[in-house]
Amino acid sequence: MSKKWSRTVEKRDPKTIVFWAFMAVAIVVGVGMYWATSARTSEADVDYVSTYTPAPAPTLPATPVVKRAPNLLFYGDTLTVGSFTNDDAGTFRGRIVAAATESGPATPIVMAKSGIRTGSFASMYPDAPGGIDLAVVELGTNDVNNTPPEAFRGAYSRVVTSVRTANPSAGLICAGAWGAEVNTTPYDDAIRQVCRDAGGTYVPLYSLYINASLRGPEGAQIGGQIADNFHPNDLGHEAIANALLGNITFE
Repeated sequence: MSKKWSRTVEKRDPKTIVFWAFMAVAIVVGVGMYWATSARTSEADVDYVSTYTPAPAPTLPATPVVKRAPNLLFYGDTLTVGSFTNDDAGTFRGRIVAAATESGPATPIVMAKSGIRTGSFASMYPDAPGGIDLAVVELGTNDVNNTPPEAFRGAYSRVVTSVRTANPSAGLICAGAWGAEVNTTPYDDAIRQVCRDAGGTYVPLYSLYINASLRGPEGAQIGGQIADNFHPNDLGHEAIANALLGNITFE
């Protein structure tokens, strides 16, 4: 006797079918929203990291504005001393003081020594005086071809840091080395960078040196000294003063 098999079809409740269909759609939508949110968050994180730029540190004006009746500081070597000039008023330092006193009295403080190199200067004057409104640093000429540029940079940085630490808001002018550009370049590069990092203004002098009329003449007696063909004469000091004063504003 053969036995017939039959398949029974179960009738499902329409409400159950709708419920599970709804749940399936909800799951798909939820997964899609999570993926989209994660992608946006990831992109935002990447954009934030790649485009963020820290705000630059505040800097002092490139051309210092010096108040009336200022305290002036002069750091330097033979040029600041004023060797081979007829009198103190004819030096670049004396001319800057004269310009500062046009609107009132000025008090100059001079720390300079002929022939000194910057490392020795940093040791001799480790701490700059405070209360300064304008500092003029003229160092490096005696280091050219005598001090390794990196050693000079370190010594010059100590000098400038000392000035800036004692006088955070003072105007700062840094004169370049006196001499031919081919010789002064590595030293001027250090002066420029250190000075600008301290919020100061670098003023090169090599373009003045090439003018022979601003030096010597060799063998001439000037200010009780026998001039050479290297150091600036009165005209040279006037040119240096004009170059520096072109970057200073006195109230």
